Amino acid sequence: VYKSFEGLVDEGYDDSWGGNGVQMWPESFEDFMKACPIVIFAFTCQTIVPRIYHELEGDIRTPTYMRSVIFRGVIVSSVAYIIMGIFTYLEFGDLTNEDVLKNFCVQNGK
Repeated sequence: VYKSFEGLVDEGYDDSWGGNGVQMWPESFEDFMKACPIVIFAFTCQTIVPRIYHELEGDIRTPTYMRSVIFRGVIVSSVAYIIMGIFTYLEFGDLTNEDVLKNFCVQNGK
């Protein structure tokens, strides 16, 4: 990480690694605010891992079992997202927005 940061400082940002729509920095404050929850969620999840590991009891408190706990959690989350996507597409069809939450109408805070 240090070498990468040192190269960035010494040589400047180089977009030759391939833009392909990937942005290193947000273009606007709105884009920055959209990215914040994702980053914050990722960091808060990391702090829970040691607590979950500590709560494992007996012979199952091993790194191998913890990996399977994490894998199961990712599978459950993925299935939930897939089900949400499928049912949203079934409801709205070709009018489905890439941000499925924008498909649902909220009026007057109800």
